[in-house]
Amino acid sequence: MRNNTVKYSDLPKLAPWFTGIVDVVCLCFLIFFRAYKYKWRQMQKNDKLRTILLGIVFIVCLADAVFALLVGHHPYITNFLRPIVIIIFANQIRTNLQAVALDFKDSLTVIATIFAFISFFAFAGYFLFQGKFEGSLNFDTLGNSYYNMHILLTTANFPDVMLPAYNSSRANSLFFLFFLTFGLYFLMNVLLAVVFENYKLRVEARVLHYRERRFKYIEDYYN
Repeated sequence: MRNNTVKYSDLPKLAPWFTGIVDVVCLCFLIFFRAYKYKWRQMQKNDKLRTILLGIVFIVCLADAVFALLVGHHPYITNFLRPIVIIIFANQIRTNLQAVALDFKDSLTVIATIFAFISFFAFAGYFLFQGKFEGSLNFDTLGNSYYNMHILLTTANFPDVMLPAYNSSRANSLFFLFFLTFGLYFLMNVLLAVVFENYKLRVEARVLHYRERRFKYIEDYYN
């Protein structure tokens, strides 16, 4: 008897044709909802662009579902297009993504400084611990050095990454302590302050714009 359950789970395994049909039906419902809510002539330029993008996604998903039915496997392309569909319909998600992009743009200088700081200490640790047990374990290559120092900035591998050098000489701990003190308690806080300040300015500008529109609407109503 064939087992139709997912491994390590009691949930039934869905057939490829079923998942493809579900994707196509959901997309048909979303397209109908958008066509019912808006009319093409009343749409703005961004709404028309999202509608065209949704139509392209629907055609690709339909072709992927038909191909999956013929071959007998689960749709592949449709799985990667689901986040795009969610972004098209969820206005709040688009707003949050734009806010994240603006935060990254405003904080680009601080982020570049942090990466340069990590690169400097990774390069210094590679030559400082060369030929020692610490070097062969955590600083054997520049890539491995950068990887360990990047994780150290989050304190996820502390103090494990420091212990081999600390057992060799207690003075080696100053290298890691200075990195954490300056990087974690100064640079990361500067990054947080920049993000918070820019976010506060954008919220204030949004509230001011909303108040201006509200006052203008009141003036037009009474005039």
